[in-house]
Amino acid sequence: MRERVGTDGGASALRCAAVSLACPGGRALCMPSDGAREGGADLAAAAVPVALAAHLFAQRALRRGAYVVWQLSRLQEGLVAVLAAGGMATRDFRRSLLMYFCLFSIVGHWMEVGFCLLVKWGVLLGTYDPASAVWRNLLNPFPIYGVGMVACALVLFPALAKIRRTVGGFGLALLLSFALNTLVCSGLELGLGLLQNQPDPSGVYPLWDYTSMPFNFMGQICLQNSLAFGAVSSLMAWVAFPVLHMAYLRLPEHVKRICATVVATLFLLAGCLYAV
Repeated sequence: MRERVGTDGGASALRCAAVSLACPGGRALCMPSDGAREGGADLAAAAVPVALAAHLFAQRALRRGAYVVWQLSRLQEGLVAVLAAGGMATRDFRRSLLMYFCLFSIVGHWMEVGFCLLVKWGVLLGTYDPASAVWRNLLNPFPIYGVGMVACALVLFPALAKIRRTVGGFGLALLLSFALNTLVCSGLELGLGLLQNQPDPSGVYPLWDYTSMPFNFMGQICLQNSLAFGAVSSLMAWVAFPVLHMAYLRLPEHVKRICATVVATLFLLAGCLYAV
C-alpha cells in the first residue's frame, strides 16, 4: 500500500528518509506528494528575503564599522600631530588635564557603581556589599580614576600612537595597546594597594579584597579586574581622550577658562561636602 505523505515538506522528507532506511526496496513509495513539494518551495521562498536582509545588514554594519575606524584613525592622527608640535607643554594642555582629572574622578565613581551592579547580578565574580560607600553620594569624587585619565593622556595615548606607527595594522595595534594598558593599570592598582590597602591585624582589607578571586596576587589585583581595567583604559585611550580633547581644542579661549573654573569649583565643593 502507498505510504501517505503529509502536506508539510519538512516532515514529509523526514518520514521518507526513515522509510527508505527501514525498507531500501520501498524507496519509490516515499516520493513527496505535490503538496509536500509546494510546502518546501514555500519555505525556501520565505527564507530568501530573510537571508537577503541579513546579508544587507551585515554589509552595512561592516561599512559603518570601517567608516568609524577610519574617522577614529583620522582623529587620532590629528591629535598626535597637535601634541607632537608642542601641545603637551602648553598651559592650555595642563588646564585640560585639570578638567579631565576633576570630571573623571566623578565619572569613575559612576563606573564603579556599574561594575558593582554587574557583580550583584552575577555577571562578574566578586563580593557584593550593599553597605558600601559606592552606593551613596554619587557626586563624591574617586580621585584614582581622575589620575587614571591623566595617565591616559600622558602615557597611554602617546604609547598608542607609537604602537600604531610601528605596527600599522589596526587590529594588532589594538591588541598590543590593550595588553600594555592592562599591565599599566595592574601596576597602578598594585602600587596603590600596597600603599593604602594593607590588611589590619584581623586580616580585613580597608578598600578592596581580592583574596577570594581566582588568579589574584597578594589580594591586591586579580585577573578579572585587570582585564576590565585594561578594556576601560583602552576605550579611554582610543576613543574618549581623542574625542574629548579635540572638542576641547575647538573651544574659544574664554569658554575654556569658564569651563575649567566651573569644573574645578564643583569638584572642590563636592570633595569638601563629602569629606565632612
